[in-house]
Amino acid sequence: YLDEGLKALARGDIDEAERLIRKEFKRMPYDDEVNLALAVVMLRLGDLEEAREHMLRAMENSPTQERRQIYSSKLKKMQPARAPR
Repeated sequence: YLDEGLKALARGDIDEAERLIRKEFKRMPYDDEVNLALAVVMLRLGDLEEAREHMLRAMENSPTQERRQIYSSKLKKMQPARAPR
């Protein structure tokens, strides 16, 4: 389901991408690439909190230090917007 979900994401079909990637997530909830894909989908849907949860899960379950660093960097950029002072 992940490959098809990524194809849907690439063509801009966010709802279909979410449906397919969530199916894959149910099968493989600790896969870093599945969590990364779901984080991207949730960002596109405007759900920053869930996007951050999946990016954190991707980072925690990454098989390599290099990927952990990449996910950590992405996670740091996913901060909620601050209210103007």
